[in-house]
Amino acid sequence: MESPANTSSSLEAAYKNLVAADQSGIFFCLSLAAFTEHCVESDLLPIIEDITEAPCVDADRKKIASELTTAMVASCHFHNDKPAAELFGRDPDMLRGITVMLILADSDNPDKARQKTPYSRNRDEAKEQAIAEVLRTLNVSNKKTTARLNGSEFSSKWNEFSEILVPGALAGMKGMAHLDIVAAALRRIGFLSPTSKAVLQEYIKIITAGISKGQAAT
Repeated sequence: MESPANTSSSLEAAYKNLVAADQSGIFFCLSLAAFTEHCVESDLLPIIEDITEAPCVDADRKKIASELTTAMVASCHFHNDKPAAELFGRDPDMLRGITVMLILADSDNPDKARQKTPYSRNRDEAKEQAIAEVLRTLNVSNKKTTARLNGSEFSSKWNEFSEILVPGALAGMKGMAHLDIVAAALRRIGFLSPTSKAVLQEYIKIITAGISKGQAAT
């Protein structure tokens, strides 16, 4: 079995060997996962705690955070513009998928990383599904509480993520030099948990195999 240090170095080497578009795509996935988790912790969990009057602690907090983060990423919208397509060279669904896997790798149930997300691609539906899961986790069934969570404060923060923050992150990446993208991605890879590194290594093997098949066919 590889030591953690060897696993990390082999993952970094595999990342460096990718084509530029895939390097950029992985950096975006790593950044989106970290950024979404930050948004949930700083913006959404405080609203939930205030409305439900139930502090999200320990295992419940981790489960709630992973469900909200997964739902946000699964339903976020990537603008289908030419610069973004050229930057990543991958379908947005693939980027969403690897981001969700990275999030779930460190969730309350890492096995979910290998499963298809249950959340809708529709932003409003995903929000309702996530709220229902939060209420189940907290064992809250009050209709007034449900209505407040579906109200303007929570919805505003939820929509802001998809409408403003993700497009802003994409715009910021378009202005980065590729060498800076690679350096930033390698730094993030160094901080990943062993489970997240395994998920990323598996993804890199898949896309590398796909590229090899395409080259062999030409």
